Amino acid sequence: MSRWLAEGRVLGKSLRRFHAIVVAGSDLEATAEVALGIAEAQSNERKVILGDLMANAARFGPLVGDEDPH
Repeated sequence: MSRWLAEGRVLGKSLRRFHAIVVAGSDLEATAEVALGIAEAQSNERKVILGDLMANAARFGPLVGDEDPH
């Protein structure tokens, strides 16, 4: 597990009172890992929708179900 994924999981546990958040950063892969960690932590409590507005993070590639990522 990457450091950023672990940090996202820790952060995600503290975000119960929020309904939407934006994870932004200059490093695409680190930002993607943090967002995934937050999503994983929150998905234990509620439904989660994770959107990749950068559309370039390789980390999200395996999660896309078909050829049209939109």
